[in-house]
Amino acid sequence: MNEHIDMKISGSSTMPGGEYGSVSISGAGKVNGSLKCEELHCSGAAKVQGDVDCAGELHTSGAGKIAGSVHCGSLSASGDFSAQSVQVEGLASVSGSLRTEQALTADELSASGSLEAGSIHCRAFRASGSCRVRGDLEAETAVLSGAAEIGRLDYIKRTGHELTCDSVDAKTDYAAQGQSILMEQYRHFVRPEYSVRQVLVEHQHFNDPEKREHIRKLFLRAKEQGAIPIVNYNDPVSDEENRKWELSNLRREHREVHECVDNDETAAVIAGLVTARTLLIMTSTEGIYADPKDPKTLIRDVEARTPEEMESKIRELQTYCMGASRAGANGAHAKLEYALGPAMRGTTVIIGHGRHRISDLLEGRVACTRIGLA
Repeated sequence: MNEHIDMKISGSSTMPGGEYGSVSISGAGKVNGSLKCEELHCSGAAKVQGDVDCAGELHTSGAGKIAGSVHCGSLSASGDFSAQSVQVEGLASVSGSLRTEQALTADELSASGSLEAGSIHCRAFRASGSCRVRGDLEAETAVLSGAAEIGRLDYIKRTGHELTCDSVDAKTDYAAQGQSILMEQYRHFVRPEYSVRQVLVEHQHFNDPEKREHIRKLFLRAKEQGAIPIVNYNDPVSDEENRKWELSNLRREHREVHECVDNDETAAVIAGLVTARTLLIMTSTEGIYADPKDPKTLIRDVEARTPEEMESKIRELQTYCMGASRAGANGAHAKLEYALGPAMRGTTVIIGHGRHRISDLLEGRVACTRIGLA
């Protein structure tokens, strides 16, 4: 039985700090002092003149301002929330606005709104909104949405509405707005001694021999100069109809054609250009399965002595991808198609789950599919 009384504020009121059961603020509530509670729900304007220690869920859909630090079991911030520091034992979900002067710590952090923190430390980090970190960002796994989605959310944040133009034009405009935000986010994941370089490509960069050689040299120089290229398709200046027409003309010339709209394909082509030792393709499964419906059938190793044997084995694997769920099967089939060229040329291809640390996948400490010549 709960030993502490519940507190509810639905108007304009001030309550003393202390220990409570469930605290609900739907009006303009102020807490004089630190607050310890079982759960806290704020749909109004809440101010706490101290620290907050919430054993369960802290949910805010209004304006919450905490003068001190916050410790809670889980956090859902769909309103405007700020504190000196925030520590969340479980999931922290930010669809509104969250600002901390110091560290934001969580087991899992999902930010689709606006996030600003002194530093971020978590096991898993997913960002599809605006994210600004003044200090370190440490995460075992991190997933960043594409420039178009990030730009869309940033535009809505600044204007309160979505673009009303043609959907193709809107995607172009959102991508242009999101590119700089995306690069700022990537910077937080790279150690300061390394440079980060944005490389925006289109299919011409890989289908034209001179442009292909130019970009190959760019990547090789980056390695020597301690720089990490971040490669994305150049959506803001790519016209869909022109792209289809150009690719159609190239195919009529019976040439090998790279579209490179898919990031997996782009990565595979680049791996071939620079003769990469390893190509890592991350997905939402542990790898390739003999039966996509049975997780016990994960194929961990695919080895071959010759390029011809490698092609035969990958073609056999692709037959396993047929007949399963359309989305999953087509995804695996396409990844194997992109893996084929690099694997035949001696690159080790690893297909693994995006939740794992890159070092664990590369060093074989977690389950994945590894493809390579013996």
